[in-house]
Amino acid sequence: MKVGLIGLRGAGKTTLFNVLTGLKADVGHSAGGKGEVHLGVIKVPDPRVDRLALIFKPKKTTYAEIRFTDFPASETSERSRGGGELLSQMRDVDAIALVLRDFGPDLAPFKELSSLLAEIILADLGVVENRLTLLNK
Repeated sequence: MKVGLIGLRGAGKTTLFNVLTGLKADVGHSAGGKGEVHLGVIKVPDPRVDRLALIFKPKKTTYAEIRFTDFPASETSERSRGGGELLSQMRDVDAIALVLRDFGPDLAPFKELSSLLAEIILADLGVVENRLTLLNK
């Protein structure tokens, strides 16, 4: 399963990514504002798989895995103009986790949620418009 973490700058996406994957990706200002996509994979322990491996003694035991993608901070102007590569990467995930800031002096998680959902809807609208243009040709 592929899970994408998206949210506004400073919401805690990379911190959550680091906790979930055990990696040490640069967080906040130490990342230098590069806007990098971080990738991490974790294996899902399953006692049923362990029990079956004991019974059948396979050469290899493969656990389910979850792939996490930490997308760069949301920038409305970039994504509304197409955001090409980033949007295509976002469409490659099975689930999107919206990370909202619920701390600090300027607390407005519902405003952030509305902003993120509007960006996603506008990006989808752009895809539909492009598809309609191609179909009309």
